[in-house]
Amino acid sequence: MTLKPEEAVKESLQQKCVMMRGTNAYATEWNNGWITAKPKEFGSFRVVIDTVPPRLVPANFKNNGKAASNLKLTITDTHAGVKDYDVYIDGNWTLAEYDAKKDLLTVIPKQKPSGGVHEIKAAVTDKVGNKKTYTYKLTF
Repeated sequence: MTLKPEEAVKESLQQKCVMMRGTNAYATEWNNGWITAKPKEFGSFRVVIDTVPPRLVPANFKNNGKAASNLKLTITDTHAGVKDYDVYIDGNWTLAEYDAKKDLLTVIPKQKPSGGVHEIKAAVTDKVGNKKTYTYKLTF
């Protein structure tokens, strides 16, 4: 599907555009002022500029609190959807699993950090490149 937006979109914002049908977002490409996406359905579509990074909210712990054995964070993104995520405990990359249906990121440390306060950093990026890093302090 190819559309010509009613208003010109600055070139610097074109990479932030997604084509939307309801809550479904589709990646786009630009060519001479026209925007193209490849939806798998018919219906009414709109072009949205997504400049808001995804949000991460702790689901089973509080910042400066006590850590659960598995850390769970809820990810929300307004339009484009989650593309990538990374989690670090005390600067060391840690495996995390993302359940897109539940919008849930679960961190299962290979080794439980030793007692005391530890820093958890979680970075999440959406499909148009908006990125945000969150930092938490937890006691294990």
